[in-house]
Order: sequence, then structure tokens, then C-alpha cells
Amino acid sequence: DHACRETVDPEQLAGKYRFTPGQIMDALETGKFTYLAHPDVIHFVGDPHIYRHYMRQLARAAKQSGTPVEINLLGALCGTTAVTVYTVGVQFNGSFQQLSTAISGVFLPQVTRMYAEGAKGEDFSPLFLRIGRLQYVLLSFVLTGFLAFGRQFIGLLTAGSLSEAEVTRAFVIAAIIMVPGIVPLSQNVGMTITQAMNKHRFRSLSYLVLAILNVAISIPLCRQWEGVGAAIGTTLALFAGQYAMMNWYYHKKIGLDIPAYWKMAASITVKMLPLALPAVLLNLLPHGGWLSLLVKIGVFSLLYLPYAWKLLLDDYEKGLVRSILRRFKRKEA
Repeated sequence: DHACRETVDPEQLAGKYRFTPGQIMDALETGKFTYLAHPDVIHFVGDPHIYRHYMRQLARAAKQSGTPVEINLLGALCGTTAVTVYTVGVQFNGSFQQLSTAISGVFLPQVTRMYAEGAKGEDFSPLFLRIGRLQYVLLSFVLTGFLAFGRQFIGLLTAGSLSEAEVTRAFVIAAIIMVPGIVPLSQNVGMTITQAMNKHRFRSLSYLVLAILNVAISIPLCRQWEGVGAAIGTTLALFAGQYAMMNWYYHKKIGLDIPAYWKMAASITVKMLPLALPAVLLNLLPHGGWLSLLVKIGVFSLLYLPYAWKLLLDDYEKGLVRSILRRFKRKEA
């Protein structure tokens, strides 16, 4: 450690990294931070003795300040390449989540107003199902398109920085997380309802238990299948948490009509199945550059839109679409 102190120039580190270890330790001493995220993944290149020296210093500083440290489990077990591939895969799930929350977040004021006016849990069921339908239809379209064209998209996006095998693994990781994720994402207005009713303590405790479960499951799975194993571990925790625990809580404790939700989701899924055929056929066409991908997505969208209008959307949802189109026409005028 003494040798490292003599040979490492802090200014050199400041030039290479956004924050030096000393700055991070100073930040920890302020007591203003909840946790220290991923200090093990700083992309350090150089003498491993220097790396260990500063990691020990950071660990001591975090311990002294009582700050939890978030360690990248996949990086610790499998190395930086596995982390890179996994990160590429989960980025798509992040965009998938944002699409869903953008819809449900709009309805928080309405939910809060209903609760303030004396609405009970079961009174929220029509809204829960209406918003859930909108989310499920939209997310099903995005998910079907990703399953058809996502492998090509990732290959173009990474532009040769990943091998063909790594691109495939990134796609599989994204698919493993996104396919089952469509259910909680189309139910997240339920989270908005529990927040308005001030009944989100169960959800917070459940997520804590599931985070621990996820780590326990993911360790052997990561060792066996690296990033794919981590995705499987996350999905198993998702089934235990969102599919079982939260659906039970929404139905039994909040009063939401969860059986009606599942009937709706099953109906939309069955109606979406015929669209899988043109998606597969389009994906069989030669994989070229961005133009080839955009043409495939465009053709799929042109097939989906009239199909959705005829078979997927109900009268309320068609009214919303007409309302949006009328607004665009007024702006143009």
C-alpha cells in the first residue's frame, strides 16, 4: 500500500476517470449518499496492485461511513465482457419500461383525485383494466417487433464491437427479461394506485426479499451461463414477485380485478399470434444495413396498425386514437 501511495499521481487518475478515489471517499464522508454503486466496474487499466490499493481504501471508507456498496455480481463472477454483453441486453428492457411508465404516470393525478373523493380499491378496477389494455397492446407490438428484428438491430447498433455469438447472447438476455416483463409493465398503474392509497409498504418489503432471492438464484446461474444466467435469475424473481406476490396483493388487499386482467391479457396474446408469421417471414429476408432493418419494421408496422384497429382496440381506445389525430390536425391548421 505504501508503495502505491508513492507511485500513483492523483492528477493522473483525475485525467483518466471522472472521479478519483479520493473524491469518492470525500463524498462518502458527507453522509449525503445512499449507497456507492459499482465501485468494482471502473474500467481500470494498469497495475493490479494500484487497483487493489484503491479498492481497499474505498471499502474502508464505505465501512466507516456506514454506506452500502452495490457490487456488480456478474462482473465479480464472470468478468467485464459478460457485463458488457448483459448491459447491451438490459438497455432494451429499460426502454421497454419507459414506454409503459410514460402511460401510467399520466394517470397519477386522476388516481389521487379518485382516492381523495372516497374511492375504494375495487373502484379503481375499471381504470386499472383500461390502462392495462392500452399498455399491453402497445407493448405487445413493440415486443413482437423486437423478437423479430432485435437480433439484427443489436448487431447494427454495436457495429462490430461484439462478436456474432455475443450479439446473440445480448439478444437472448433482452428477450428473457422482456417477454415476462410485459405483465408487470402493463400492471404498473396498480403501483400508482397503491401509492395514492399509501399502501406501498408491502411492495417495498417484497422487493427487498426478492432482491435477496435474486442474488441467491443468480450466483449459480451466472457461473453456469454468465449473462443469460443472470437474466434467468431476474426472471425467476420476477415470477415470484410480480406474478405471484403482487397479483395476490392487488387482488386480495387492494381489491383490483386481477382475474379480469388475466382474461384480457390472454385474449390479446392469442389475437397477436397471427402477426408472428409475417414477422418471422420478414426476419428470414437477408440482413443488410439500417435501410434493410427500417424497411422490415415499416412493413411490419403497416400490417400491425390495421390489424390492431380491427381486432385489438375497443371503442374507448379507438376514441383515444381519433382524439390524438384531431389534435395533430388542429396544430397543422
